[in-house]
Amino acid sequence: MTLLPLATLLLLSATPLFAAAAMDPLKTRSVDFRYAIPWWQTAICMPDDPDKSLVGKDGEVLLDYGGGGYRDFGLCLQPDVAGGTTWIRQQTTSPRAPVMQTWKDAHGVEVLEETFVDIPYPAQTTAAGPRIERLDAQDRLSGWARPARACPAAFTGVDVGWNGAPIRLRVPAPVGSRMTLVFGLCEGWHKNPGDRPLVLSAEGAAAKTVDPIKDFGPNQPGFYRLTAEDLNRDGFIEVSVTTPDGPSDHNAILNALWVFNGAAPDDEALFMKPVKAYAAFPSDAAMPERRIVVLMTMKNKTAGEATRQPLLHMNSRFPVSFQDGIVSMGGSTSVRASCGIEACHVKSNSDTTVSMPSLTLDPGASRQVAFVIDRNQVTPDTDVDITHICAMRDRAIAWWDAADLPFNTIEIPDAGIQAMIESSVRNIWQAREIEQGQPAFHVGPTCYRGLWVVDGSFILETAAILNRAQDARAGIEYLLSHQKPDGSFEIMGTYWKENGIVLWAAARHAYLTQDKQWLREKWPALRRVVAAIHRLRARTFGDPKALEYRLLPAGFIDGGLTGEGKPEYSNTQWCLVGLKAAISAAHWLGLEQDRAAWQTEYDDFYGAYRKAAASDLCKDKFGNSYLPTMMGNAGSASPQKGQWTFCHAIYPGQIFSMDDTLAQSQMAMLRATKVEGMVYDTGWMHDGLWNYFASFYGHAALWMGHGDEAAQVLYDFANHAAPTRVWREEQKPVGKGSDEVGDMPHNWASAEFIRLAVHLLELDRGDELHLLEGMPAEWLKPGMTTRLNRVMTPFGPLTLEVAVDTRGNAVLTVKPLASNCKAVIVHLPDGTHKLMSPQQGGELHFRTLSPSSSAG
Repeated sequence: MTLLPLATLLLLSATPLFAAAAMDPLKTRSVDFRYAIPWWQTAICMPDDPDKSLVGKDGEVLLDYGGGGYRDFGLCLQPDVAGGTTWIRQQTTSPRAPVMQTWKDAHGVEVLEETFVDIPYPAQTTAAGPRIERLDAQDRLSGWARPARACPAAFTGVDVGWNGAPIRLRVPAPVGSRMTLVFGLCEGWHKNPGDRPLVLSAEGAAAKTVDPIKDFGPNQPGFYRLTAEDLNRDGFIEVSVTTPDGPSDHNAILNALWVFNGAAPDDEALFMKPVKAYAAFPSDAAMPERRIVVLMTMKNKTAGEATRQPLLHMNSRFPVSFQDGIVSMGGSTSVRASCGIEACHVKSNSDTTVSMPSLTLDPGASRQVAFVIDRNQVTPDTDVDITHICAMRDRAIAWWDAADLPFNTIEIPDAGIQAMIESSVRNIWQAREIEQGQPAFHVGPTCYRGLWVVDGSFILETAAILNRAQDARAGIEYLLSHQKPDGSFEIMGTYWKENGIVLWAAARHAYLTQDKQWLREKWPALRRVVAAIHRLRARTFGDPKALEYRLLPAGFIDGGLTGEGKPEYSNTQWCLVGLKAAISAAHWLGLEQDRAAWQTEYDDFYGAYRKAAASDLCKDKFGNSYLPTMMGNAGSASPQKGQWTFCHAIYPGQIFSMDDTLAQSQMAMLRATKVEGMVYDTGWMHDGLWNYFASFYGHAALWMGHGDEAAQVLYDFANHAAPTRVWREEQKPVGKGSDEVGDMPHNWASAEFIRLAVHLLELDRGDELHLLEGMPAEWLKPGMTTRLNRVMTPFGPLTLEVAVDTRGNAVLTVKPLASNCKAVIVHLPDGTHKLMSPQQGGELHFRTLSPSSSAG
């Protein structure tokens, strides 16, 4: 639906289209990381790498997350110099290349640590055995358990079958063969026997009911064995894990499964060293060989001779041994040194120091040494001399700078913003993995290593925006695979908004790819989702006096509030968004019967929402009216808590017009809370900042006509990143503590930064495309050029260029768009607007307002 009639727009060509505060022309915004979190970690692994290697702020190499050690990593290797060092700064060699550079001072000797993953030449991977396939909807949580003893890393993660659904696996096997199955279980949630018993089943074996807490204890890993057989001779052994009737927790779990063609090793062998199994789940047999290098350059800046000894402090949950100049940890990781290891002092696994021979440096002289960390049974070569190491570093930088990633889809003339975009692209692909031959976008490399419904939908949208639609398609298909037999989505219990999110994500993907045929193929599934939303609503039709009458039952909120079984607005807001998206998609496909029926449903749903909202309005301390997330203003949460869904309802939901008084007052309430340019205390952290909420708010501000405020939000968002251009999910304002929440790098944040940067330049409003609505004045200085190179929009790929000459004259060039775009509206720096033909494109000339271009 067109938001403003074209006839009206033509009359407005000389007047501002949207009221927005003009930017002070003397104010200049920049990216300088002024609000960075006190400590950070950055991924250095390859794209799609299952071996997630990270580097901490102090140069620590962090491996095997979920091990319960330093910051919950199974391995932490901290470079150092005898006598101690003082940290100076850290950065990557470029936004594209995650070669980490950490500068330290060792009492007058400058130390530069360059840490990187060697680019495999040729690609080195361990041969994988038969692949165990999970047949049901998949969900694996990383860092879920904290094993109390050394054990395989698989015990720290857990596959889940939610709400009574079994975990179903299929093991390829020779026809009619017998196999020994070893189930690895470690209960990381419950504490008491009987909280979560499990039923282990396999083809050809008697089912076994087990209780990991009773048998092993909480966070204690252990094994169960079944002897299975391919009875139906189809070449597969079917396996399942489920929960019995009775206990309150019906979520089935499985940490790991090993399959042996014959007898299995005993428990201690399975615990203490890698074993050669016929097949394993998760597929640790396919872990790639990786080499991580710490290249240390030491430069004497004192006036006299200086002697310093390079060290490596190690914290390992694996057994540590030292032989023939190689330190080994658990059989899958080893460390060597370019100068040889002089000594290895093992006080305990968590307190090991590896030292090289001391170096003597003349005044001004430099020397280089290196620690080489081999992962996953790399065959150690003897060539670890510094010339070879430096060549490896240079090769890594060159490979990343030329990598086949969508670095150039967006070109911003502000180098700080462009660097943030390129780093965000890299981080998204570093967190991604290949699962069953398909790319799977993950939120992060540690505790959020997986695809979550809300986070994932926006990450997948970002991948499509970057013109990697086929990669995004696999993720959308994966989301749709979670549909229950009744048509609903309930991956997280009572998270009713998943139904709306899936409707929006599928429709949005179809629009971005302009793929009507794919959408038609998925239409029966989407019809069933709409029916599921109606059934949820029907559960509230009984009592007209109930708070949630004709809305949705009480559900889980997330983002700062749980809901605690009380009526709330968050799920209603997202299901309204989903219904609106489905109505638009039905019209696009010409399915007018669905469109009309769903419009009736939407109108009733939206009317009930506005009626309830009118009765629930409150005032904040500044006098702004606002709608609390909890109906009836239940609880004592601050006004801004849980308001992420309201921002999403503004955009991308588009359920409010820009002059809607409820949306305007809600934004005023949020604006009044800002600290460091960010909405304050809206997430899980008390008195904290939810970093990528900045984008939720920024998009809403843009939709409401405040383009310059949205541009400022982009810069404030960037300045809460670490200097390595990564975000933690939540953090405290500067000087208010070092508390932190969530993963890092958090790639919903990466996706949101890309989304907001793009939408400042192009924003879909119904069937209109609005251009340059939030374009910062910093991008319109003389000599600057901004480009979008086939960025995907709901109207097909957009190729756009804004070029400013030395006198401040700008030319906007736009290539034609798809037929479903009814208007292209360009927002000019003076507050006026111009129209362009959507299907013809063309050029538009205008003047900038840059102070440096005001003369002439």
